Formats: sequence, structure tokens, C-alpha cells
Amino acid sequence: MRIAIVIATLVLVAGCTIDAPPQPGQPGRGESFSGSVSAFRSGGDLEIRSNRGRTCWGTYRYANRSGRGIFRCDDGEFGPFKFTVPAQGRTATGTVTLADQPYPLTIRS
Repeated sequence: MRIAIVIATLVLVAGCTIDAPPQPGQPGRGESFSGSVSAFRSGGDLEIRSNRGRTCWGTYRYANRSGRGIFRCDDGEFGPFKFTVPAQGRTATGTVTLADQPYPLTIRS
């Protein structure tokens, strides 16, 4: 009887997925966003996708190696984003803020 209970429990647990709890100081509770642009210009449109499948669209303004704008996501959430491009880089990093929660953002050109 005990063996049957153990086997049934293992079968149930094997089908479960568990998100790891966020680590202290880890923004976004493990969710991050990324996208790409052909070049960083004075502004433009940007589409990003999270590592959990959420897609967001927005328009940005860019000057002095930094950009900012507002995104709207396919789940109805919206909020500001900002990014910075290093002087010798083609990859910008920043944050997207949705429902007062910051999420990491990476944009490649």
C-alpha cells in the first residue's frame, strides 16, 4: 500500500512545474524582456518579448545614448521603459516597469 502511495505521489509531482522564488535584489521576479532594433536612432517603434512569452509594443525617444518610452503588453498591462546604450556597444540595457514592478530589458542592434 505504501509503495502505491509513493508511486502515485511521484507521478503527480513529476507533472508539476514550480517557478523558483525570486532572489533578493532580483528585479522582475525572474521575468525579463528583450528585443532588437536595426539601429538606435532618435526614436522609433520597438517590440519586446519576455522569457515567459509576454509581448509588448511601444514607441521610444533616443538621445545621448539613452532611450525611454511607454509599452503596452498583450495582457493589457502598460508602463514606462528606459534603456542606456554603452559608448562602445550595440546592446542596450534598462528596465520595463509594469504594475509598479521593474523588469530587466535588453535591446540589441
